[in-house]
Amino acid sequence: MTIIFLAHDCNMTFIANELRFLLASDKVKQIIIYTDFPIQDEEIALHDKCTVYIFGKMYTPLLCIPFRTMALQELIGHFGWYLKRKKWKELLITLRNHLKKASFIHENGIPDDAILYSYWAGSGAFIISCLKRVGLKNLALTRLHAFDIYEDGDNQGHIPWRSFVLKQLDSLITISEHGQRYLTGKYPFTQSKTRTITLGIPLREESLNKAPVAGKQIVSCSWVGTRKNLTGVFDALQNMTNTTWTHLGDGGDFENLKNHVNNPSALQVQLPGRFSQDDIRTFYREKEITCFISLSTNEGLPVSMMEALAFGIPVVSTDVGGCAEIVTPETGVLLPKKYTHEDVVKAVNNCAQKFAAPEARKRIQDFIRQHFDAEKNYQKFLDFLQEESIKHLNKPTR
Repeated sequence: MTIIFLAHDCNMTFIANELRFLLASDKVKQIIIYTDFPIQDEEIALHDKCTVYIFGKMYTPLLCIPFRTMALQELIGHFGWYLKRKKWKELLITLRNHLKKASFIHENGIPDDAILYSYWAGSGAFIISCLKRVGLKNLALTRLHAFDIYEDGDNQGHIPWRSFVLKQLDSLITISEHGQRYLTGKYPFTQSKTRTITLGIPLREESLNKAPVAGKQIVSCSWVGTRKNLTGVFDALQNMTNTTWTHLGDGGDFENLKNHVNNPSALQVQLPGRFSQDDIRTFYREKEITCFISLSTNEGLPVSMMEALAFGIPVVSTDVGGCAEIVTPETGVLLPKKYTHEDVVKAVNNCAQKFAAPEARKRIQDFIRQHFDAEKNYQKFLDFLQEESIKHLNKPTR
């Protein structure tokens, strides 16, 4: 099969892992990638099955969709939302850019048997939907994670062109059961074409992380942004003595986080910044860690948790998105979305006691191997693509 793959940035580890798996499969004859940034991994970029197009200055005509009509329908349908947030100008610019990208793909040619697949249900899914709108007959689908599925939180109650995208695409793949329930509950017409196929991580024979003998060592790992609520981690843990919190990662709010943790506290804080995937694995392998912590206000089903759990490290997490599907009584402690600082401290102390023994940590590793093995889950996704492609190609035309 031929896959036309759209993703904003293919250099993210979990996207690169999936691309490598797809390229290695005998079922895939070609992957045509459209992305906004050059692919740094030469194993992908220079693969003989792979063709990469970078969206840049595209001097192409707009796709033949009524530009003004699409803009007016979106604005009128959600006028109060755009007026309150003064996003109407941003809407027009985004629409124009997306239609230019859709035109770029259209002009390059789309093989009749190609599957169009957007890794996120954001710009890529909208571009594919525009192509479907002008008559593209190919199978088209997207994955839905967190920011691209939940309309509250960062999205402030609305995702532009949501119904248009969901109606145009043939299949919607959520990464968590919670996401599927949310989507089909809010948009009942999606029930027949929505299913959950979870992500995973490449599993190796990892050593078992050891719990600290004295004191507590807490770790988190993510980009630093508002939704991750890292200042909330500090606020909850700041009075814990003989405790160190290390956050791995940086991002747009990194300086704000550094300023926030400068307040005097009993908690020792380490902010080393960005870590490579190999560095993260080395950290989990060599450091004695009490637990991994996430107090995010919104999540899909975090790969960062899978990576920690693969070493037997228990997780403390807020009950948001699909987190309850990975943080269970056997793998950590789930907090209510509206927690207190006392709840967080109690959860950390619970982890320190319940998951100190190697046997308990081994059970965590076994859970990950059973449910979040990338090879198994990616194979399940690839089998799904093949089955849906055959059904789509054999479907009688009207």
